[in-house]
Amino acid sequence: MPNHLKNTAIMLCVMLAFAGCHNIQGENMKNSKVEYIKLEGKIGEMQNHHGYNGAVIINDSIVKISGQGGWDRDFNFPHKDLKDEINQAFENVAFALESAGSDWSKVYSVTTYFTGKITEEINQTMSQQFKSRCQNLPLWTSVQVAGLGDPRMRVEVVVEAYK
Repeated sequence: MPNHLKNTAIMLCVMLAFAGCHNIQGENMKNSKVEYIKLEGKIGEMQNHHGYNGAVIINDSIVKISGQGGWDRDFNFPHKDLKDEINQAFENVAFALESAGSDWSKVYSVTTYFTGKITEEINQTMSQQFKSRCQNLPLWTSVQVAGLGDPRMRVEVVVEAYK
């Protein structure tokens, strides 16, 4: 079979498979229960002002949280050292998870966004956090970006966990 026909056949199979997944996911979502969680304090006020929630609970079992940065409870950014900002972001994730009835021991997926180069020091800090907080080591995706939701942010952490 010529290469262009093989490529067309592969593309068609991928498209059909993706369409099937979309339909299955759509059917499952119709029967889903979603509970929206507002965080307390200044963070919750900021989220409310910008029109979003701090976390959701899906079907009483899965918790997803909004991205958390290295701010303090008054939404100040006190940390000059990136390692301290990462550690504070992990504390803020813990607060969001607790607000939704979960904690770091139940986290299975983490996505981090950094505005600067992702260095070995960053990777070591992340690894230490995972090993000290997670019951099982989570999936992890780390992305370098041009900017985040607040110009003072250098890190943002998003997680998914079991309730």
